[in-house]
Amino acid sequence: MKNLIIILAIALTACSTSSRNENSVNASRGIEKLDVATFQSKVKESSNAVVLDVRTAEEFKTGNIEGAINIDFKASDFEQKIANLDKSKTYFVYCLSGIRSAKAADRMSELGFTSLYTLDGGYRALTENQ
Repeated sequence: MKNLIIILAIALTACSTSSRNENSVNASRGIEKLDVATFQSKVKESSNAVVLDVRTAEEFKTGNIEGAINIDFKASDFEQKIANLDKSKTYFVYCLSGIRSAKAADRMSELGFTSLYTLDGGYRALTENQ
């Protein structure tokens, strides 16, 4: 029993350290994950906001954030298309659940974008909160 408790404590410590490191990496890259309310208010407050939907065209057609542009993260020309975007703007990136948008924002950061926000929980979280 004592060994089990020690193993669980080590596992929990490793998981929390990994999570902190991942968030630190994203924070150091200028990427911030926002909840639905904060995401929406920051989009409205930003004078140079670009809302970027990285879902497929089919997903985008089923519903999207008004004014969003659609660049499919899984498309072969994704990197080419984002490389043509204005790096001085503030990007609010979302997908269905938050996984693709996090990866897209990471790639954008690597390409020199400095003001990036992602929607925690993605479009699904947005529609569940309405």
